[in-house]
Amino acid sequence: MRKIGKAAGRLAAFSMAGALAIGGLVAADAATAAPASAAGESELVGVIYFSASNVGLTGTSGNGYLKELVQGATTIVWNSSGDSPSSRAEAEANGGRFRLPAEGVIGPVSNVAGGLCLTRSGVQDNTRLSGSVCNGSESQKWTIATNARGQKYLADPKLVGGVGAGGPGATQAAFQTHTGNRPEQLSLALLQSAVAVAVSGPQGTVTEPRPTITGTGQPGATITVTEGGAVLGTTTVGTDGTWSLTPVQDLSNGPHTIVAEQDANGVKSTATGSFEVGVIAELNVTGPTSGAVVDTATPIVSGTAEPGATITITDSNGAEIGTATADEHGNWSTGIGTLPNGSHEITVTDSHGGSQTVDFTVDQAADFAELVVTSPAPENGAKPTVNEKTPTVSGTAEPGATITVTDQNGTVIGEGVADENGDWAITLPELENGEQKITVTDNHGGSAEVEFVVATEGGDTPMTAGSLAGLMLAGAAGVGLLIRRRQQAKAAA
Repeated sequence: MRKIGKAAGRLAAFSMAGALAIGGLVAADAATAAPASAAGESELVGVIYFSASNVGLTGTSGNGYLKELVQGATTIVWNSSGDSPSSRAEAEANGGRFRLPAEGVIGPVSNVAGGLCLTRSGVQDNTRLSGSVCNGSESQKWTIATNARGQKYLADPKLVGGVGAGGPGATQAAFQTHTGNRPEQLSLALLQSAVAVAVSGPQGTVTEPRPTITGTGQPGATITVTEGGAVLGTTTVGTDGTWSLTPVQDLSNGPHTIVAEQDANGVKSTATGSFEVGVIAELNVTGPTSGAVVDTATPIVSGTAEPGATITITDSNGAEIGTATADEHGNWSTGIGTLPNGSHEITVTDSHGGSQTVDFTVDQAADFAELVVTSPAPENGAKPTVNEKTPTVSGTAEPGATITVTDQNGTVIGEGVADENGDWAITLPELENGEQKITVTDNHGGSAEVEFVVATEGGDTPMTAGSLAGLMLAGAAGVGLLIRRRQQAKAAA
């Protein structure tokens, strides 16, 4: 037995008297491979290995695998002279990866990067293999065939029954001719076959900003979906060969073209998908909001919706009380008539199926007559003077309003009610002579402050700014009169 991995050599060409086995197959990338199959069919990548006790290769025999293709040559690694699981495992672990035609399809065998194809030369019993630039010639065409035992192998399509020109009877003869030994001595297991990545959805127009993107691919492979280079999401193909993901960001309205890239053990394939996003803006009532209290009997209802949407407002009985159309920016507003004070419920709907119910309260203050004090009233900007110890304060207010008078200490000193015409008058209790300051209020929030002077006979009248000014004027006049009389007396003498 040869020691595994001990010998490796580059052969300018070798004689192929045996078929080539295939292992470790995964989905291929049509963009970088030589053409292998029609669109939608399987494209395979795998290891090509030999596992016969005598495959008729020039100068040696045993098990081995194809390491790489080189222009005008190939590299073969021999690992043992027996057909053992360990030799197959080594081939699958260390052999070069080559792109293969799909099962039942005639096509080239090339290196994964593309460019070089496995090429036959020579005659049937002395076929030689080498790497050469892919050119689509007959010598570069291969197929995956199946022998009588159900084992698969790589072969010249012209020598395989039912695929090339050989006919059904040529399969066994060609197989035996190429091996120089029995078919069952070859390892021909096809380990895996899968379709390339595909995008199945979404299709047409979707109304969600993050639609679910779906497709198929190689089980266990990694799928990355991008648009314009931006990554929308990454996922793994399930055991059933399907995958799905939701974009990590909202997609704008309009057409979208996405690219799904599959990475299956380093072998990549891509597929595209197209769809359109048409998200309908959500109906939203911005005012009045639920729970709000409005101070008008004619509230305006406003909000946002899909531009051009028709807005309809109904009351709690289902009666229509308002309509509007959202403008180009989606804004809308409308009145809903006159409402009484109290709780109200309205339902707002749009023509796209949106609906929102709003509860609010109308609490409108009444338009009450203003509280006015007409007496005592200022006289030429000065504080008025009253000659009664129990002066009367009067004025106007809302009919039926309760009028309250308090002194400067906040003590209530008088109350009354405005009559049907709004007139009122309140007689105050006895007040001391001098300056007074009172506050008049009504039960509707009206308020007025009044200052006046009480000056009655027989009472001590405190000196006020006005009385002081009068005394000063009087004194000045008397002095002036005395001076004039003295001057007149001197003149007469």
